[in-house]
Amino acid sequence: MIVLAIDCSSPVCALALTRGATVLGTRAWDADGRSRQQLFPHLESLLLDAGVTAAAIDLIAVGRGPGNFSGLRSSMAAAQAMALPDGKPVLAVSSGRIVAASAFAREPALQQVKVIGDARRGTLWQADFVRPAEGGVVAFAEWSLATADELQASTTPGTLCVSSDVTRIREVYPRLAEALLPGESLLPSAALLAGLARRERELAMPSESFAPVYMHPAVIAPI
Repeated sequence: MIVLAIDCSSPVCALALTRGATVLGTRAWDADGRSRQQLFPHLESLLLDAGVTAAAIDLIAVGRGPGNFSGLRSSMAAAQAMALPDGKPVLAVSSGRIVAASAFAREPALQQVKVIGDARRGTLWQADFVRPAEGGVVAFAEWSLATADELQASTTPGTLCVSSDVTRIREVYPRLAEALLPGESLLPSAALLAGLARRERELAMPSESFAPVYMHPAVIAPI
C-alpha cells in the first residue's frame, strides 16, 4: 500500500510517501505565509524523486490538529482535492497523536505522555496518551483547554510533556515552559502519520472525523 501523508499543523510542514513500512521519501519546510503555495511543488518533487505517480497512491493521510489554523485548512483541502478524482480513501489523524507516537518512538521506556500547545486566547490545548500495546497504534485522546496555571497544577510531577511548538510556549508562557517543557519541539512526523494511517486502515479501525480540531468556538463580531 502506497500512502501519502501531509501534516501542516506545526511550525514545520511535512510530507511523506511510504510503501508498506518503507519510507520512499519525505519533505519538510517552514510554515510561513507562503506554506500553502509550497505544498504542491514539494509534493511534485517528492513523487518525481520516488518514481511514483499520483494515480498509484492508495491512501492519503492528513494531520487534523490541533495546531496552525491556516495550515490545517490548506492541507486538508489539498488531501480532499487529490482524493476526489479517483475516489481515493482519505484518513484524518490527530496531529497530537503523531507527536505522542514520536515521543514513544524516541523513548522506549516511556509509558505516558502529555501533548500540549498554545490554543491562543490565554489557554493551552492538552491531551494525555499512553503507549500502545505491542503491535498497536497510539489511541485517540480527547483534547481539552486549560490555562497555564490549571495545566501546571493538574500535571503530575515527572510527567513528560511535549509540544510541536515549544518556541511559541516559551514566548507566551515562560514559567510553564521552564517547568514542563525542558526539551525542544517534537514535530509531527509525516512518516509516522503514514504508518499509523496504514495500520488503522489494515485493522479497519474507526477513523477520526475529517475535520480540523478547533479548540475554540468561532468568534462572531457584530456588523
